[in-house]
Amino acid sequence: MTIKLAIITAISSAILLTIPGAYAQSSSGSDVIVRATIVSLPNAATLRHFPASYDFQSNAAEALATLEKLVKENKATSVGNLAVTTKSGQRAVSESGKMILEVEPIVSPDQKAVDLNVVVTEDGHRVVTSVLIPEGEVKFLGSIQNPKNHSATDYIFIQVSL
Repeated sequence: MTIKLAIITAISSAILLTIPGAYAQSSSGSDVIVRATIVSLPNAATLRHFPASYDFQSNAAEALATLEKLVKENKATSVGNLAVTTKSGQRAVSESGKMILEVEPIVSPDQKAVDLNVVVTEDGHRVVTSVLIPEGEVKFLGSIQNPKNHSATDYIFIQVSL
């Protein structure tokens, strides 16, 4: 009986190792921390700080740093800072008032990146996407019209820590 159990365990392990992503989904024990930052900038100020050709996706960390500086100078508004801790393959939700962060992270086998399904909702406005995020890096998810101030745009960024 012990030999049969050992053979079944070995076969199960071999199957998990040959299915891409299966091992990370089912047995990664480390925590995944997902943070969303939402900053609102008046539309009139946007072009002063970001030219029309500015690539938020390629310059996400720089853009977030600029927006955070503008918040400190009272030229932009920090709308939300949501965070949630979960495990690879597990859905998690963080809700604060009318803001919701929903995530389902899959940690890469080398533990250096996270394939993230994410939904950020702010007062009925939503960004729904799937992104690959290297651990510790900032990604620009998208922007929405501020639900309360139609002359401002809310910029949404995400960061993942393992």
